Amino acid sequence: KAAEQGYAEAQCNLGWMYHEGWEVAQDFALACMWFEKAAEQGYAEAQCNLGWMYHEGWEVAQDFALACMWFEKAAEQGYAEAQCNLGWMYGNGGGVAQDAALARMWIEKAAEQGHAKAQVMLGLMYYTGDGVAQDVALACMWFEKAAEQGDNTAQQLLSEMYRNGEGVAKNAAMAKMLIWQLHQCHNTTAAQQQAA
Repeated sequence: KAAEQGYAEAQCNLGWMYHEGWEVAQDFALACMWFEKAAEQGYAEAQCNLGWMYHEGWEVAQDFALACMWFEKAAEQGYAEAQCNLGWMYGNGGGVAQDAALARMWIEKAAEQGHAKAQVMLGLMYYTGDGVAQDVALACMWFEKAAEQGDNTAQQLLSEMYRNGEGVAKNAAMAKMLIWQLHQCHNTTAAQQQAA
């Protein structure tokens, strides 16, 4: 009812329910419709979700430029997921002209908000020198922030850095602990999937 009365948060939630098939039959067309209603009201999460629908071509024609437009609207409101997505789009030139400086700016904004995927992406930029001056110590710092949130990619990369002494003092025990955490996470996820 709230969605039909024009409440953007309810519209976004209903869109997500249709997207995921929670309590309703999965229907990407209805998901897109509800995301769009909320996005047009300026609701950042819906704008980001609609951007992803255009990025993937789910019940809409795949359109990277429209995806970027919606990501940017949400990113400008400080929505970290959209900032990360927009940074990735600028980094790859999808829907926008490739621009390493804008990629770094948007990814950094998301990383500073604690977005783990953005922290890994920023760490990789510093590790490889992609769009920034190479700095393995900064790479390590961003990987650590993401690893503390349980990000598997960050744990694996950080383990390698500790094993090889890149950006940090060589520490085999720390490298093993990070790999152990990674395996624990995989084992827990596998057990949860089998139980479902």
